[in-house]
Amino acid sequence: MHKVQPLVKLSHVYVYYQNVLAVEDVSLAVWPGQFLSIIGPNGSGKTTLLKVMLGLMPIDSGEIRLFGRNPQSMGKMRQAIGYVPQITKIDYTFPVTVFNTVMMGLFGQMGLFHWPKKADREKAWRALEKMDIVDLAHRQIGALSGGQRQRVFLARALVADPKLLILDEPTTGVDSSTSSNLYDLLLSLHQEGITIILVSHDIGVVAEYADQIACMNRRLVAHGRPQEVLNGEVLSCMYGPEAGLVTHGAVPHIVLPRHPHRSAHLIDEQRREEE
Repeated sequence: MHKVQPLVKLSHVYVYYQNVLAVEDVSLAVWPGQFLSIIGPNGSGKTTLLKVMLGLMPIDSGEIRLFGRNPQSMGKMRQAIGYVPQITKIDYTFPVTVFNTVMMGLFGQMGLFHWPKKADREKAWRALEKMDIVDLAHRQIGALSGGQRQRVFLARALVADPKLLILDEPTTGVDSSTSSNLYDLLLSLHQEGITIILVSHDIGVVAEYADQIACMNRRLVAHGRPQEVLNGEVLSCMYGPEAGLVTHGAVPHIVLPRHPHRSAHLIDEQRREEE
């Protein structure tokens, strides 16, 4: 019998950016079937941590294993990972259709300069059907609403049938109704067996959907089930002593002071993540 291994494992990871400590001594494991949400204030290292997991940013010390391998030597196994970046950092003036955007998710399988086969096109259509956006297939990506775009990028991430789905602030720039629909969609994908890592600022929402929460403030402040980690002590460590948590029904919401104090390293890192 094969021993189950974590899909992602970080051990004592440190990351510096221009000689400034961005991620400090983070150890974290993500197991098959989990829905992990990474939360924290702006500039706390959340996006940096995702890039480190994906092998898009080098670490200065520590160890990372992605599906048991060094992220830099994944080869074709990288197709087992679907990634949805922040939509605010994408150029929508590029003249590409929705269908071709989804097809880009198969380039790792079919090769960048290979003409797609019938089977590839069928995969793309299935991904569009799964996201309920078949009617948008021939529209230009820049002509879509924020919610429609997010479904397109989810389709692109899912077209290669990944085992792990990583999303960075997927509800930024969309309204509350669209956000709720997107989280319901993620929950259904999780119930189908896809492991999900989600960076989000929607603390109340992820407390409903995620089964694990990692609280980041450069270091890993807390990690566990939502009811275990979303307490006043953890929130004070992440957002400052004036932060509080209120509930409406079963859903918690964070309350911040009008002008919360943030240390200089958080402000510096927020600027770096926005570049």
